Amino acid sequence: MYRGTRAKCGRTEVIPMPLSPRELEHYVGRAREELVRVAKKRGTVTYSELMSLMGGPGRGHIGQVLDELNNRESAIGRPPLSALVIVSGTHRPGEGFFALMRSLGRDEADDERLWVAERDAVWDFDWSNFWRTP
Repeated sequence: MYRGTRAKCGRTEVIPMPLSPRELEHYVGRAREELVRVAKKRGTVTYSELMSLMGGPGRGHIGQVLDELNNRESAIGRPPLSALVIVSGTHRPGEGFFALMRSLGRDEADDERLWVAERDAVWDFDWSNFWRTP
């Protein structure tokens, strides 16, 4: 299902409907599982690789899933797992990551320093009890 279209950089972009609460819950859980595995190995993963590992939800929805995951993790004092999700061409998170970090009060003038600090916090966190769902 699609909500509509909008112009973006001279082309039309399809805007997908948000995931249903059930779908969102499923993909947030899958994203958490996969990103904790990546964190334990002190690695990163591209958006495409993560979607493949999760079995979805598709490009139009990955931001919704990662925002929800970060909000939940932040609410219980955990670092943002999406700091490990990078754009293949830049090898750093997309703009949505930085916007969400600022909305959560993590204000840093330098995006690179913000990302490195959050990524390192994820890598250094003790994920041994990560199954406790927020």
